[in-house]
Amino acid sequence: MLILKNRGINFSIRIKQNLLVESSKGKQIYSRKFFMNLQPNQTRCIKTTKIVYGIELFVAASRSIDGKLVIIATTYQAENALNRYKLRWGLKPYLAF
Repeated sequence: MLILKNRGINFSIRIKQNLLVESSKGKQIYSRKFFMNLQPNQTRCIKTTKIVYGIELFVAASRSIDGKLVIIATTYQAENALNRYKLRWGLKPYLAF
């Protein structure tokens, strides 16, 4: 991923809920903690970048009606990440849109 970012190639990846992400205060936090209060059929985009796998990335998530949480880390602006991911993988049933 670092090679992609260094070459200016944008990407989005789904990350696991138990992945440790560095917060703005430098603390390691499970990715799901950023979205604990996310209700079914809602999305949330974190406006500031977080450190994911050692790379500064935007993070966004969506919770489906049945409660499944999808978390995306991306080089794109967070607002666009979920739509791009949904289009790419056809996960409409899992994303709350």
